[in-house]
Amino acid sequence: MDSLFVIIPFLLVALFFAPYSAYLCKKKGMVAQVNSRSLHQKPVPVGGGLSIVLVTTPLALLAIFLYDLPHKDFLIALLTTSLAVAYVGWKDDQENLSAKLRLAVHLISIAICLYFAPQTLGEFMPLWAEKILILLGWAWFVNLFNFADGTDGYASQQSIFICIFLALFFPPVAPIAFIICGATMGFLRHNYHPASLFMGDIGSTYLGFMLAGLMLSVATIHNAFSFLTLTLLFTLDISHSVVRRSLQGHKPWVPHRDFWFHRCYNLGMSHDAIFKRALLINAVLFSCALIGLSGYGKSYFTYCLGFLSLIALRIRYLEGKPLFFLKRKL
Repeated sequence: MDSLFVIIPFLLVALFFAPYSAYLCKKKGMVAQVNSRSLHQKPVPVGGGLSIVLVTTPLALLAIFLYDLPHKDFLIALLTTSLAVAYVGWKDDQENLSAKLRLAVHLISIAICLYFAPQTLGEFMPLWAEKILILLGWAWFVNLFNFADGTDGYASQQSIFICIFLALFFPPVAPIAFIICGATMGFLRHNYHPASLFMGDIGSTYLGFMLAGLMLSVATIHNAFSFLTLTLLFTLDISHSVVRRSLQGHKPWVPHRDFWFHRCYNLGMSHDAIFKRALLINAVLFSCALIGLSGYGKSYFTYCLGFLSLIALRIRYLEGKPLFFLKRKL
């Protein structure tokens, strides 16, 4: 039965909904043109994440009722409010909505979900403080997922890794995780290099919103550090880049080319090479997250931070930038 949760959404997205989304995006003029920030060489339809939304939402709602999943009210609220997040992303792909409006919709949607969410972080802080902390963290995850959707298959891969982890080790959300995984794999068929379809804001914000909600729903079962470990390739890179640029006086929502995948591309790496390197890094982080689940090794999260810090230093070295007290001679 679990295999059907992957196969059915995969086939629906890969064979029907992704091609339909591409047609619809072209019809509406939702096409990413080549510019100074883009990493593609020809115009590509944007908004293909619509296919993931159209397949995932009804199938996930059906799974909730068929299997009577735990935290049912929370999961229903999650799927319902995810449509508002997806709609704003869809409109933004067409009209470039203001950042304040998009953020407001994200915060309201998250707040509705948190009303139905169980207490997660324990009793060491008041419930209202926990809700505020999760609200801000969830909103940040949604937006960093959007920021990181910048090269072929990159965000799709991250989503698949998270879904596999949730589906294999957290039965309460396994059906929904499998459905998202299958739908994203179907989309990846069109999003892998050379991409013929981009997911756009509708896809990246929807996936970020859903994945954060699923991780929260099972955070009462195990330490949240295992989930944080699994997302470090995105969270560490995006958070560091945005904070650094903000301190330099840049607006955090203004597009730029300072993320790792941008810098790797500027160094001459192809989309395929970036995807494969991310695959290797995510495999290492996945293994470390498993160590966290097993209860062995108290410092695995710190080791992962060190591992990714070495990767960041390697990128700086290849760029010829100062590396502490060392500077590469070009």
